[in-house]
Parts: sequence; C-alpha cells; structure tokens
Amino acid sequence: MGKKAQQKKEAPPQAVAVQAAYDALPDTLAALAPFATYKRMGVSLRFASAQELSVSQLAWVMATLKRRVQSCMRTLDAYAHALCPRRSNMEPVFGAQAWPAQERTRRKDAVAADARYLFAHDDTPVPAGAPEPPPLGFVHYRFVVEEDVPVLYVYELQVTGTCGKAACARRPLPATRLTRSALALRHRAEAARGKGLGRFLMLFVEMLAKRSPGGIGGVMLTIQRANARALDFYVSKCRYSMDEISPAKTDPFAEADEYDYDIFSKLFTDEARKTLRRRGAEARVHNAMAA
Repeated sequence: MGKKAQQKKEAPPQAVAVQAAYDALPDTLAALAPFATYKRMGVSLRFASAQELSVSQLAWVMATLKRRVQSCMRTLDAYAHALCPRRSNMEPVFGAQAWPAQERTRRKDAVAADARYLFAHDDTPVPAGAPEPPPLGFVHYRFVVEEDVPVLYVYELQVTGTCGKAACARRPLPATRLTRSALALRHRAEAARGKGLGRFLMLFVEMLAKRSPGGIGGVMLTIQRANARALDFYVSKCRYSMDEISPAKTDPFAEADEYDYDIFSKLFTDEARKTLRRRGAEARVHNAMAA
C-alpha cells in the first residue's frame, strides 16, 4: 500500500500578509509614483526602487555603511565603557577596527532576497560625458512578521552627499567646464543635507506600508541607545515611540550593558497594538521570573 499523501500545511495568516505585500509591491510603488518626487529649498530629487542591487549600487551602499559605522562606533564604544567601566580587558572596537567585524553581516543583509530599496537621486541633468553621480540617500526595508504582527521593518536609512566643498577644492582636477559642472552637481548633492530628505524617505515607506495589501500593521526600526541624533530624529521629527516589545520594556531589570538598542514603531491598527502589547507583557513576565 502506498504512503498517504501528506497534507500541505497552510501558511500562517501573518506570513500570507507579508507575501501579499511583496507580490503587490510593483503595483503599490506604481500607485505611489506621483509622490516619488522631492522639491524643496532649491533641491530637486527623483526616487528609484530596487530589489536586486547592481554592482555599483552595492559598492555605494557598502561604502556608505562603512563610513557610518566607522564614524559612530566611537560614540557607541564610549557609551558601553560608561555603562561598564570594567570592560578595560576587552579590545575597543571603533573607527577603522569597527568595519571588519560588521562587513560580512552588513553585506549579507544588503543582498538578502527579501531586501528592498528606495534610492534618492539628484534630478539635475548630468552634463554630456560626465559620470552619473551617486545617490544622495537610501532606505533599506523589508516586510517581516514581528511577534505575530506583519510590519514593514526599516533596516537602514542613510542620507549623504557625495563630497564637501573643501574636499573638492583640494583635489588636483583641471578647471574645465565639465569639471566645474560635475563639482556643481556634487555640491548641490551635499546641499540636500538638512532639507528633510530623511523625513521624506520615512513618510514614503509609511505610505508604502499603509497601501500594501494583507494588513501590514505598521513600521518598525531599531535605534542604538547611544545614537542621540537618531533617537531625536525618529521620536521628535518622525513621531515614532518605543514599542512594547523593546528590551527597555520587556526586560527592565537587565544589566545596563546587556542591551545597546531599543525597538521603535509607528503602528496603524488596533489589532497590531493589542498583539504587541500582549507579547510585550508575556516577555516581561518571563524575564521577571528568570531574573
């Protein structure tokens, strides 16, 4: 007698919602196309979505993350030492030493099959013969299930210019018309800083999450506790709040150096708020009993 045919397990509804969001992503992005322009205070930008990064896009993303990691790890390391002064027997990881420890993980995250990107480009026409300038910023996001709630999770948000005026002035480039035009584009790119581009990128992914089918419950992200600038940006400017499943709430009696991050969110539905509140309460009880 032959073996009985095994019944295929049905995917949980949260996973179905995530897959539905991915399947509908091209149509959702197309519907948001009228919002994919940015003109403010003399800066004109266009936006392009990406799924599989090109070689040049991946190189630029990794270079941007490398600069960011090397610049912020000094702050994070100082924060960790302040919390736990007896770390003197541990090798400090900051500056140039920080990147090798993170590069493999960051690259793996960057090229993950479910990673999606939105790039911001200067909309100024490029002079004939000049290379295409790199993007001015990007957001890396994914649709995931977080504690039984389907959400859009922001993995990376970076806003950066191509170079500063002083750096350009030091380069021994010939003063041709083409060079001056290229430098003007770079300076205009640098001028995009402080013009609300990061806030705009967050608004765009929030609209993307709200318009995705399947009941995406909100947007989530992780913030390093030592990163005061990021905390101010997401809380004060983007109106995110600490989520109920964040370590600060689920494990309030943990050692000061046990967690260096917190989870923040902007939830859209009462069901998502109720579910995360319940899961956070369960985690608090579990951690309290284990303490």
